[in-house]
Amino acid sequence: MSKKISEMMDNLDIKYLESYDEGEIYGGNEEREALLDTDKKVNEMPSLDVIKRRALEGIKVTSIESHREAKKSRLKGKKRILLPLVAVFTALGMSVVAVSNSPVLSSLIGDQFAMIHKEAQVVGQSVNHQGIIFTVEEAVIDSSSGFIALSMTKENGEPFEENTLVENIRIQPAKHTSMGYAYESILSEDKKKLYYLIDINMNKNLYGQEITIVAENIGHFESEEIPLEVDLQEVYHKMQELDYNYYEDMDYEKDQTLNVPLTDKLEGFMLDQMILDHKGTLRLYTSYPDPYEENHLDTRFKLIDSKLDLEVYYQEGTNRWDEDTQRRRIKDVFGSITEEDLKDLKLQLAYENYTPIVRDEWSLTFKLSKNSNVKKARPNRVVESEQGSKIKVKNVEVSSLGVRVDGYQLEGSVGVFDLSLKMKDGQILKLSASGLSTSVNYFFTEHLKLALTEEANPTHTPTSYSDHDPYTESISHTMGLSANDFIDLNEVQSLIIENTEIPLH
Repeated sequence: MSKKISEMMDNLDIKYLESYDEGEIYGGNEEREALLDTDKKVNEMPSLDVIKRRALEGIKVTSIESHREAKKSRLKGKKRILLPLVAVFTALGMSVVAVSNSPVLSSLIGDQFAMIHKEAQVVGQSVNHQGIIFTVEEAVIDSSSGFIALSMTKENGEPFEENTLVENIRIQPAKHTSMGYAYESILSEDKKKLYYLIDINMNKNLYGQEITIVAENIGHFESEEIPLEVDLQEVYHKMQELDYNYYEDMDYEKDQTLNVPLTDKLEGFMLDQMILDHKGTLRLYTSYPDPYEENHLDTRFKLIDSKLDLEVYYQEGTNRWDEDTQRRRIKDVFGSITEEDLKDLKLQLAYENYTPIVRDEWSLTFKLSKNSNVKKARPNRVVESEQGSKIKVKNVEVSSLGVRVDGYQLEGSVGVFDLSLKMKDGQILKLSASGLSTSVNYFFTEHLKLALTEEANPTHTPTSYSDHDPYTESISHTMGLSANDFIDLNEVQSLIIENTEIPLH
């Protein structure tokens, strides 16, 4: 069960960037549009690698406008975008200490946990629904970031099957805030506990407020890429015998379908129609039973010309739930195909399938205690970047998990300020802001610009009691180091912003 945090962060699955002030999840439509734009560019260079990438990596992010409606995202245990919101590095001369008071985090994180054990706290709250016990086990946090360990167990003590996953996990803080989080599933060695380690960052204090975590549904996940034994030329001729309407697209009637089973690995997965037009566009219409509108199956077809050993150009894919048949209908479109080509074309399918086992919600509300194991400073000093931007640094806080800087802009445009930690032995550890290019941190970057603009306005008067996003009053940003480890807080001497050194105590 032991799994180092450096290994786990390589497989984190980013969930949400939430803005509860706006009442919606950040990046919904914009992110989907960005994905679609990316796909259009990718499709200009059709290749086996492209389709594999889109089938196996992008399949669950709205299926690259393939076979997923964007009503929700679900965990598949795969990397999407690393959440670089915790400051980490390889420790020098780390000593191992007893951490028996937090056995779950200690086991999940491994030896590195010795560096953050002082920040750890036991939550130990559980709820039981339908024979599944959901527990918030432990947490380790600083003022605005950290890790929370969850677990699922069966009341009867039986083990989980491999590839059992919670379909969705939501985090809901009591105070309106913006936040990002990621999580990774870990099945215990005896398979009797399904753990989740959540990496969370928010722009208000994690401690002292009620936090609700909701786990939705438990199911079995599988993915595979398989060849399909379908004679496309024969299917084409059968299609000519049907009385179908070319222009109906996804609205075809039940009696206008071929009902050709595609694979026994996916129950009820059928080829409904195959239409080849005079322009060489081939449309494949497939469907599967989806009575709960869960959209649990993501598919991606590819066509291989066996004679030329080349992959056929893939144009687009989409899906829609059909109320009359209670089935999910899927359309895949390929280009530059003739009737003569059909005899040499082989159909392959890449899929990800999530089969619900228990449909329910498990919800727990709890509070976390303040982390006192930090080093602080109130420098009230002006720092200038190489680009000429100036900020007045009001507060600095360093924990084993990260670095937070609060201040406001004095003049100039918002620039990038180099941050480093100076250790007692004189070593300089540079803090990396490379994560600002990710979709998660993009929000924080943009909001930071807005905040600094407001602070630079002399008519703006910050209020200490405001229940709005604290970025409107301060620069608050958690930076990440270049390697996946934690800060040895005992060895930290000062924080360096540009060329200004700020002693910590």
